Parts: sequence; structure tokens; C-alpha cells
Amino acid sequence: MIARRQERWLCAVFLLVALLFGGFEAHYGRSDYSQDAVCYLTLTHALEHHQWMLAGNSVWSVGYPVLILTAEQFTNHTPLAEWHAIHVLNLVILTATFLSFLFFLDSASEESPSAPRSSLALLTVALSIFVSIELAINLVSRVSPDMLVACFFLLSAGQLLRMSKHPSSSRALLLGLTLGCGYLAKGVFLPIACFAFVILAFAVRPAGRALKHLAISVAVFLVLVLPYALWMSVSLGRFTTGTAGSLNYAANVNHMENIDWQGGPPPLGNPIHPVRLIPGRALMYEFGQPFHVTYAPMYERFYFDEGFRSFFSPRYQLRAMLRNCHQFVLLLVLHPIFYAWILILALLYGGMPYRRASWRSRLGAGWPALVLAALSILMYLCVVVEPRYLPGFLIVLLVIPALAFGPSGKEIPAGLAATVVAIALLGAASDIGWSNRATFRAAADGRTVANDPSWELASHLSAYDLVPGDDVGVITHITGAYATWAYLANLNIVAEIVEPGHGGNPRTAGYEEDFFDYPAQEAGPRPNFWELRPEEQQAALDHFRQAGAAAVVSLSKPAGISLPPGWVPVAGTEAWIYRF
Repeated sequence: MIARRQERWLCAVFLLVALLFGGFEAHYGRSDYSQDAVCYLTLTHALEHHQWMLAGNSVWSVGYPVLILTAEQFTNHTPLAEWHAIHVLNLVILTATFLSFLFFLDSASEESPSAPRSSLALLTVALSIFVSIELAINLVSRVSPDMLVACFFLLSAGQLLRMSKHPSSSRALLLGLTLGCGYLAKGVFLPIACFAFVILAFAVRPAGRALKHLAISVAVFLVLVLPYALWMSVSLGRFTTGTAGSLNYAANVNHMENIDWQGGPPPLGNPIHPVRLIPGRALMYEFGQPFHVTYAPMYERFYFDEGFRSFFSPRYQLRAMLRNCHQFVLLLVLHPIFYAWILILALLYGGMPYRRASWRSRLGAGWPALVLAALSILMYLCVVVEPRYLPGFLIVLLVIPALAFGPSGKEIPAGLAATVVAIALLGAASDIGWSNRATFRAAADGRTVANDPSWELASHLSAYDLVPGDDVGVITHITGAYATWAYLANLNIVAEIVEPGHGGNPRTAGYEEDFFDYPAQEAGPRPNFWELRPEEQQAALDHFRQAGAAAVVSLSKPAGISLPPGWVPVAGTEAWIYRF
């Protein structure tokens, strides 16, 4: 499809736009690290310091941290340099994903060299879909491997299409290699690879030939997967190919509490070594041992939740799927590019009745990629849907039906082609603009990492005799959600007091009435730390000190509360600190 000079120039223009806006969004977008990001960075540092048992984590995959570690070799190893290195890396990954998409386009299309107008129009539609979804959903400022997943998925879908048309041993080898690299990037590629292998077995004919190519792909895939699985298994103490899937199923379908699970409902069992719930009126958890990382309950989720037993309940599964379908529909409704796509298909189908038969034929030829994308989305619908998980799958599902209107003896009429191009560009521009409105507001206000509260807090903590590697306690309003400051200051959170009403699993909130005799977590309203009596505050501080904390950081203090002895404000922030 991308054979002429005009088409190559068009691709170059879209890539330039993607990189320019991606750089803008990286600078003014999210300026702190999410829970997941802190975990991937913890794994990166474990690799850097050759802590192999800590790095062989069964929840957080190693592929993205290896790339981060590589990028950091070109920096001066400061937190700000690391931040910039990660976002430059994300731009590189965006470029690689764009090239993977071009490979997928070339695999999915069979354009006639005598139809330049049709080719350019459909290429513009496809590129608009890609750029819109990547820049509106797969944000460059997000520190996560999700863009890598889209990159490897597009490569895998393209290779499946080529195998279905012109199978060869080299292509089978590349398919297995791509799926294996995807698994190293994120464990979700294990079921995706299984889907791909089943599709490959049906897509290649005759059956004997399919079996040969399937064996090659599976063998190459296992060469990458088994050593990594062995590493994780040694670290975990039993064989595993990853525990993220079972944890997510337990949390999002079986209603297991997130991070601070203390046991129940009965079918789930009880944790062997949960985070320690400290007796008292305040909701306090301690988790200083045995891991010395920024936020252990998130990084070592399986250790603290070990003992859970995932179970299948038709009612719970239906609830989860209905909730996830709602999230999926909401994703489509909130992005203008999907309206543009529907309108484009309707115009092409209605404006070219002579091409409907060939469209159905070409759509059928793309079934391996379509089925792979559909099965991958269905897998997420069964467990949990977040927009960032889906871009690669959505791109495939949207692009193949549009490409199926490719030339079949006649050009797309000039007026129709111009209309389709205008709708695609308008849809992409409005989608990117609408989805990134918070980024534009941040740019207008001049908000960057330079004035982010978490970065400011981290930069001031050294003035209170805290040194890298110290353990600290934290008083916060939600478990582990704001650990950026601790990571940047190289501090380890070993205990926390959580404000009432903010524990548990937010994804299952509102479904408590369906639990199997779920044990009550609170006998009554829990006060926050500042509402405790002086002797209760001192008891809480003693628990922090016993957990090994050198200081306690409160991320805020309610107005009108008198200042207890020993607490001092952290200059330039809303935080307060108590130094032991």
C-alpha cells in the first residue's frame, strides 16, 4: 500500500505530527508516577543493582524495565534525567509502533498501482485512526508497557495475515519471536499468543503445512518464554508463567480487596502473610518486611495476597462482564474518531455499491487479524477493561474494514474521497484535542514536573535529615496511590494510615451486596489521624517507629486542627513531617 512517493510522504507527515504532539503531551501531561509506574521503576532499579530475585517479579514484566535501564545509561542518573529518558524512550516506542502499523497496513492491503487516489484516501483514514487512538488513549506521558503491547500486537497481526496468504518458515519464526517479545513486555501476551497459534493452525492450508509452521512458531516462542518463566519461578518458589492474570481476576471478578486484603469472602480463602492491620481506631497498615522497596504491597502483590483461591461464579462473572462492557462502550462513545469511522464506512458502502461484493471478500481475507483482536478484547471484557489496554486491538478492528474498500477496478470518486479524508482528519483532530484537554490546560498554566507537588515534596525531604534508603511512614487518603515522592527521594514506605472510606478495591465498589458473607472491615466510622486523641496519635506514631520508619509524612492536614508536638510543615508543600 505504501509504495508511491506521495504515500511515503504522507506517512512521514503523520509520524512527525505524532512525535511533535507526543512530545508536547509528554512534557505537559501526567507529571507524577502512577502505582504501576513506580513498580516498573522498582524493577528497573533491581536490575541495575543485580538484585535478581527481586527483579524476577511474577506480576510486573521485565521487558519495559530493560528498555528503561538501557535509556538511563545515557543520563546522569538523577530523577529528572530519568524522567526525561523515559519519555524519550516512549517517543522511540511510539515510532516503533508507527512502523509496526505500517507493516500491518502493508500486510492487510493489496492495493492496485493504478488507483493512487483511492490508496491515498484510505491510507489517510488508516493513519488518522492510528494517530488518534495512540495519542488520545496510549499517552506518551504514561510510564507503562502498554504502547509496547500495541507495537508487538500490530506486528503479530500483520505476520498472521502474511502467513495466511503466503506462509513460510521464516515468517513462522518471526511470528513466534514477536509473540515471545510481547510476553516479555507484558504477561497478557501469553493468552494472546495462544489465540494466535490457534488462528495460525486454521489460517494456513494444507493442514500438514500448518502443523509445520505452527511448530516453528511455538518453538521460538517457548525459547523466549521458558527461561523467563524459570527466573520468575525461582524467585517465587514455585512454577509460574506470571501471576498478574490470577490476581486481576481475583480482584476484579471475585471482589478481592486491592492491596490491603485481609481475607474473605470464604471462597477466596485467606492470605498467608497479609499486610498487617494495626489495632486501633485509625485504619493503619504495616508492611516493612521482608521487602525494602518504595511500596511493597503493590510491587509484591502476590506475596501479600498469597493464599487466595480464584473461583468461578456465574453471577460474579456476569457482573464483571456487564461492568466491563459498560466501560468499553463508554470508551467508544467518548472518542470522536469512532463516530468518524462509522460515518466513513457508511459513506463508502453507500457511495460505491459496485464494490460491496469485493469489500466483503477482502474483509473475510482479514479474518485472522480481526479474530485475534476480537478475542483479545473479549479476554479483557471477562476480567477488567481500562482504555490503555486496548489501542492495538481497536486499531486492527477499525482499520481492516476501511482498507477493504480498496480499489477493485475503479477509483473512489473524487468527491467521496475528499469527504472521507476530511472526516478522518476532523475526527482525529477532535479526538486528540478532546482527550488531551487537561494537557492543554496544564500547558496554559505552565504545569510541569518543575512545579508538581510530588516532585517538590521529594526535593525538600533531604532538609529533614532523610537520606536515600530510609524507611518512612505515610498518612494518606488512599492506599499507595501517591508514592511518587517516596520513589523520587529513594525512600521506602513501610506503614501507612489511610483516611476512612478509601481502602478496598475501587473497581468493585457498589457490588458489596453480592459478596459471600464478606467480613466487615470496619465496625464504625474510622477517624483520620488528626482526629485521634493525643494518646492515640502517640500510639500510632509508636507503631510507625516499630515498623522501622525514620519519619512520618502526612500529605496534608485538615484546616483548623491544632498542631501536635513534633510535627513541622515541609517547606513549599502541603505536607507535614514528624521526625523520630
